[in-house]
Amino acid sequence: MTKLTGLSDSYSNPIKIGNKIKITNEINHELHGAWVVYEVIQKGLTPVVSYLYSEKGQIFPEGHSAGPLCNEYDLEQFVFEKDISKIKPTNEIVVVE
Repeated sequence: MTKLTGLSDSYSNPIKIGNKIKITNEINHELHGAWVVYEVIQKGLTPVVSYLYSEKGQIFPEGHSAGPLCNEYDLEQFVFEKDISKIKPTNEIVVVE
């Protein structure tokens, strides 16, 4: 059974544990290019994005970079919105797999 994170991508597609998601890259363009693909994993109860590869290839080993999925959203909305599936990420996120 696939677990829903409760969050959606930029196009209202639900994000699930195990999904691969492409996130627009806002820093290190010379290193990664315009986007990075992460796998959504779960650490305890927390959905985490774990690095897979970027537009310029696999720069780091898989999993070398990671962070909570909620960091990709406005944290005030995340905390106070009753239905977090309605909030949109701060940068474009697309479920790719």
